[in-house]
Amino acid sequence: MTSYTAPPRPPRLALRLLERRLRGDEGDALLGDILESFADPRIAERSPTARALWFWGETIIALRVFRPRALPHSAGDGLMRSFAADLRHAVRLLWRAPAFTALCVLTLALGIGAATAIFSVVNPVLLRPLPYPGADRIAMVWERDANGGRSNMGWQTFMDVADRAQTLESAAAVGSWQPTLIGDGAAESERLVGQRVTWRYLDVLGVQPGFGRGLLADDETAGAPRVVILSNRLWTRRYSGDSTIIGRTISLHGELHEVRGIMPATFENVVDPAADVWRPLRYNATQPWACRTCRHLRMIARAREGVPLATVEHEVDALMADIAARNAGSYPVGGATVVGLQDDVTRAVRPVLLAVTGATLLILLIVIANVTNLQLARGLRREEEFAIRTALGAGRGRLTRQLLAEGVVLAALAGVAGVLTAHLAL
Repeated sequence: MTSYTAPPRPPRLALRLLERRLRGDEGDALLGDILESFADPRIAERSPTARALWFWGETIIALRVFRPRALPHSAGDGLMRSFAADLRHAVRLLWRAPAFTALCVLTLALGIGAATAIFSVVNPVLLRPLPYPGADRIAMVWERDANGGRSNMGWQTFMDVADRAQTLESAAAVGSWQPTLIGDGAAESERLVGQRVTWRYLDVLGVQPGFGRGLLADDETAGAPRVVILSNRLWTRRYSGDSTIIGRTISLHGELHEVRGIMPATFENVVDPAADVWRPLRYNATQPWACRTCRHLRMIARAREGVPLATVEHEVDALMADIAARNAGSYPVGGATVVGLQDDVTRAVRPVLLAVTGATLLILLIVIANVTNLQLARGLRREEEFAIRTALGAGRGRLTRQLLAEGVVLAALAGVAGVLTAHLAL
């Protein structure tokens, strides 16, 4: 059996001097600091004479430095000063245990950093409303295919729904476009990603160009001048933010287009984030690609004020059933699906983001459990310190407050490290 070795005891006279002089919460914190240091293995391994000299030296320093506050103060002020003393004491204790402190801070930093990084992605994608006025009223309208899924629609179908739907304030059709911007002078040509849209497209989103003006109904007529709207990104990169570009012509696919407007830098085109240029769609019923079965257009619409999207879907679904009945053979089934714009653009990434978020929260819980175990293990090693402080008059509340202060210091350090980790991860 291993014999029990009693812990070293400090000199009685020095301990009594400290007990008599170190009064109040601040004195109690200082006395606890000295006793905790005296129990440190590096001090305990010294000879009895060396330990006594060390303790007397600390006693003399404490008696000369400590000055009890004589001014009266309120209970709230005393509590704050006491907690401030606890924080200083916690910093000293953690500084004397660098391995434990570093392990706790790094472990928490990994969990906090991962959770912060994931939430920084989830928040703008799934939680934050889209950057449009009345974004909850904007929706994508899809034809229903034979399997009950979503399908693009043809031009004539779009026109029928847009003209007959009473619950819609405005609607627009959107088609893809990839023009080649022909360089002027030494500028190189480049392929752009764009959109062909009906003139109400920006009205549906509730935005307008920051410079110039938007599309008009006359721009949709045959023979009207070709006009385009540029993104702020393309305007800044290609034309160095030159405001005189408004009214000038640029060559797209070998055809001259007048620059009508520049979108603001804050505009986010969630329908097609890569789009840098917009031009009028200019379809009419005589064109072969404007048929009902030429399903290459997407429909975006804004509901009227106070009309829920469920009501819009009910009306549009009935309209599509009637359109299908009037045009037998052009539709596999009758009906439509109306989906809020935010739900529509995030449907592909939502399951992945939710799964990653759940996994990250699980990791954070594991990290917290590991740090809790480390704190419990360290608490077992500090039983002697707690016993001495209890014998000197410290109650459970006082000890709890000290442990809380240590937790606050660790949490603050881990929070800073976690934010830096999240920044690097992003």
